[in-house]
Amino acid sequence: EAKLEDLEVEDCIKTQAEFLNIVAENAKILPILINDFTYNDCIELADLLNSIDKQICVIASCDFVHYGSDYNFIPFVHSKKDNVNDLDMKLINHVLKMDSKEFYNMQEKIPICGTAPLIICIEFCRYFGIKKGILLRHYLSGDVNNDYDNCVGYASILFR
Repeated sequence: EAKLEDLEVEDCIKTQAEFLNIVAENAKILPILINDFTYNDCIELADLLNSIDKQICVIASCDFVHYGSDYNFIPFVHSKKDNVNDLDMKLINHVLKMDSKEFYNMQEKIPICGTAPLIICIEFCRYFGIKKGILLRHYLSGDVNNDYDNCVGYASILFR
């Protein structure tokens, strides 16, 4: 059995696995990375996860708006913090309402990372009658490093 530290693993999976090791020691994980996808691909994968005959928990990793020249996304030059927050909240509100289709449509115009895992998570939760997400925390990288010229939005959202 391979140990996580022995594998070459994508950073977002390493982060989630380290967290799981703390809260659910000896949990078995199935890391899934998705790069090129359609909305229907996400729905199919959610269906597949739902068909697994085991108790499973889905954890998705997604960064929200990537603003600035580093990300080739500069739709505004003034009030950067407020505007990035507003864009993030539009995306997050679709997630909280579990409107994965509108979230998918918006991400086609705004650079974010991890759209597919979040859509899959939303659709998987639907199988259990979950109707909304709960925003636990939202912030921008600029809130930490005071650089809003190039910043990324982050949020913690719980579905239950």
